[in-house]
Amino acid sequence: MQQFRNLKDSFLFKIFAALIALSFTFFGVSNFLLAPSDQWVAKINDIKITQNQLIKESNKYKNIISRQLDKEQFDLYVNSSQFQQDILNNILNKEFGKLIARYFNFNADADLTLNSILDDNQFANDEGNFDRNYFNNFLQFNSINEQEYIEELNNITASNIISQALTNSAPINEKIATNQEKSRNQQRHVNLLIIDKKNINKKIKVAEDEIKQYFEDNIQNFTNEERRIISYLTIDKDKITQKIAITNNQAEQYYQDNISNYKTLQSRDLFQVKFDNEDLAKDFLKQFETNIIKGNKKEAFIKYAKKLLNRDEKSITLNNITQDQLIPELIDHIFTLNINDHSKIIKTPLGHHIILLNKINPSKQQKFAKVKQDIIKKLQKKQVEQAIQQKLASIEEDMILNNSIENTAKKFQLSYSKNPINIDISGKDIQNKIPNIIKNNKNFLTTSFTIDQDQFSQIIESNDQKYYHILKIDKIIPAHQKKLSEVKKEITKIITQDKIFDQLSILSQEVHDSLAGNTKNFTKIAKKYSAKIIRNKILNRKDSSLGELNKEIFKLNINDISSPIMVKDNKFYIALLTKISETKIDKSKISAILENDKYRFKSEIMQQFNKYLSEKYAVKLNQNYKP
Repeated sequence: MQQFRNLKDSFLFKIFAALIALSFTFFGVSNFLLAPSDQWVAKINDIKITQNQLIKESNKYKNIISRQLDKEQFDLYVNSSQFQQDILNNILNKEFGKLIARYFNFNADADLTLNSILDDNQFANDEGNFDRNYFNNFLQFNSINEQEYIEELNNITASNIISQALTNSAPINEKIATNQEKSRNQQRHVNLLIIDKKNINKKIKVAEDEIKQYFEDNIQNFTNEERRIISYLTIDKDKITQKIAITNNQAEQYYQDNISNYKTLQSRDLFQVKFDNEDLAKDFLKQFETNIIKGNKKEAFIKYAKKLLNRDEKSITLNNITQDQLIPELIDHIFTLNINDHSKIIKTPLGHHIILLNKINPSKQQKFAKVKQDIIKKLQKKQVEQAIQQKLASIEEDMILNNSIENTAKKFQLSYSKNPINIDISGKDIQNKIPNIIKNNKNFLTTSFTIDQDQFSQIIESNDQKYYHILKIDKIIPAHQKKLSEVKKEITKIITQDKIFDQLSILSQEVHDSLAGNTKNFTKIAKKYSAKIIRNKILNRKDSSLGELNKEIFKLNINDISSPIMVKDNKFYIALLTKISETKIDKSKISAILENDKYRFKSEIMQQFNKYLSEKYAVKLNQNYKP
C-alpha cells in the first residue's frame, strides 16, 4: 500500500513501522480474526494480549495515520485486515523485545536513549541545541507522553543491539567468501547413463490372481459415483426487456408525485480537532476558550490547532457533512450547535473531539433536470423486474402443466439443451470435462444434486446475470461398485507399472554396483546393459532438469558415480563426474561478495534464532476472537 509507505512525517509512526518490520522481526501473524470472543486475542506463553490492548493500540495509531492520509486512504487502510495484523504484530514484537532483553539480561542504557533524543535534529532550535518546547510539541502532536516515548525507544534500541550482537559476529573473511562464490558459480561436467523399460529383457506378465487380489485390496478405489442426466432451458434477459423504455413524461410525473424525496440533505461546515488523550483535549479547550480573539472563535480555533497540534486550517476543516456521514456519538452534538458555537469535549471510540460549527447548509429542492437520469434508471429497473417476473411465472406455469423442457422452450422461443448433460457430483461429464453451463453458473451443480428425478428446479441465474436457467433431472444413476471386468485393464496397467519400477530399481542398482570402482569401463558397462549415454552434460547448482540428482552431483568428487535416481517416469539416471570448472572471481567484486556472504550468514543465524524463539516463546492465537 503506497500510502502506508508514505507516512514519513511522523517519527512515532516510524517507530510503529519499525516494530512491525524489525531487522529481526520475530514472527508474523495473519488471518487471526475468526469468531467472537471478549477474552484475550493472543498469548506468548502466559503473557496475554487483551482485546483492550488491541483497541487502545489501534486507536493510538489511527490518530497518527489520520494526519498523514486523506479520508479515503485512511479508511481503506485502517478498515483492512492488514491494519489489524500490523497492530497485533506491533504489540507482540514489543513483548518479544522485553522477553529477549530479559533472556539476555540486557537493558538499553538510559544515557544512550536520552542522548538519542538530545541529538535528534527535529528537536533542535536554530542554534542546533535541544529545545524542550519542540520536544513537548512533538509529544502532543503524536498523542504520547514522555515516558511512553522513552519506553518505545528503549525497546527498539535493546532489540537492535541484541540483533546486531548476534549477527555481527559472522566468521566470514575474503578467502572464505571467495571460495564460497567459486563454489556457487561452479559448473560440473557429467556423463549420464540412463536405464528405462527398454533395458528390461524379461517380459512383464500380470497373472489373473494378481489382478483379482489387487481389486479386492483396493476395492474402495473402484466405484462409480452417482451421476445425473439433466435437461435445461435458457432464458435471455435482454430478449424479455429489450422493448422497455421510459419516456420523459413518465419520469417527470414520477418526480412530481415524489417531489419531497428529491431534496438535498441538510449539512454542516465545521472545524474538528481530535485527541487520544483527554488531558490534551482539556488543555486545548482551556487555551482556546481563554484566548478567543475579540469573539473571533474561528481565528482562535485555527491558531491553537496549529500551535498545539501542528495542524493547519485545511486539515481541521470538514465541509458539507451530513448525518449519514457521522458516527452516532457525534450526530446530536454537531447538529444541535448554532453557527460559531463550539462543543465541549465529545468522547467517542475514535478519541476526544472538539467541534466549532462554521456554517449550516439547509436542505434544497433538487431540479428535475438534475435527477432525471436517476429517475429513468429507477423506473426502468422496476419495469424490467416486473417484466422478468411475469415472463418467468408464465414459463414456470407452462412447464408444470406440460412437464416438458422442449415444449415450453418452443412455445416461448427459448433455447434448450437438445443433448442433456450427464455429470457426477464434481460436475464432470463422461469425457471427464466440466460443461460450460456449469462453469458459467455457480448454482447449477448444487441445484442439480438437490432435486429428485423428473423434478424441475427453481430458476437459477448465470454468473454474469444475463441469463436464467431451469433444470429438469431426466435420470439419476445411483452410485455403485464397479465390477472387476470394468476395471481389469486399469488394474493390469497399474500392476505392470509397479513391476517395471521394481525391475528398473533392481537393474539400475546392479549397473551402479558394476560401475563402483570401475568407472574407466563406463562405456563398456553401459553397452553391456544396452543403456543410453549422454556425454559431457554441463550443470550449475541452480539447474533443475535433473531434480534431486543435480544436488547429489554437486557432492561428488571427480570419477565418482551417483546413486541411481529416478529423474523421469520409470527412467533411472546414474551420473559420472568427469570435470569441475570454476569461474575466475573479479577482484573488484570481492568486497561486494564479502558483504553478501556476511548478510547471508546473518540471515541464516537469525532464521535459526527465530526458530528457537518460536519454540521457547510459543505464540498462541485465540481462534475465537473477532473484534
